Amino acid sequence: MIALLAALLTGAGVFVWVNASSGARNTANDALLTELRQQLQSMQSQLTRTKAELEALKKTGAGAAAGAAAKPADAASADKQYSLIKKVYAKSGTWYVTADYLQFLTGKAAADAATAHGDESPPPNDYYILNDNRQLRELPVAVGANVKIMGGTGGDPGHPRNQTISEFHDSYVSSNSDRNWVKDGVYILTIEGGKVTAIEQQFLP
Repeated sequence: MIALLAALLTGAGVFVWVNASSGARNTANDALLTELRQQLQSMQSQLTRTKAELEALKKTGAGAAAGAAAKPADAASADKQYSLIKKVYAKSGTWYVTADYLQFLTGKAAADAATAHGDESPPPNDYYILNDNRQLRELPVAVGANVKIMGGTGGDPGHPRNQTISEFHDSYVSSNSDRNWVKDGVYILTIEGGKVTAIEQQFLP
């Protein structure tokens, strides 16, 4: 007679302890033992596959975390800001612009804003510049930032010119009206990570 005393499940597999009586095992008991051994082998194989899958997931997760850590915090999409530039100057080896942010509106938004401010609506040339907040911001300019100007106070898209921030500064402070008109332009600042990475003059028809 065979008494099944215990069947314990563990992380390493299934251990089956069978205590047989002094009597001879019959055919049915042999078949049961064979079946239990087969189940044990199947469970052990499944455990091995599960461990391998867990290790693969750990490696994948570690790689994703490393990639996220390597991605700079300021790699998000750049901010585009319409602005007047009130000053261009260098301090401690870094160029800065003093910016007065604007809202450059077109279409219905321009018409609504013009109406609200008692101006012609819809506005001429279908744009309206709104500057209700005159707060000034001191913004550092990134090394290598490009300045694109268009050849006149209102801009001339047919004759764009690229300048360095140093060249833009020289035009800005020049006493020559053929150059210092740049201070009256409307500009689009590209801001990434708290720094101005590009300055482009907005065409005003």
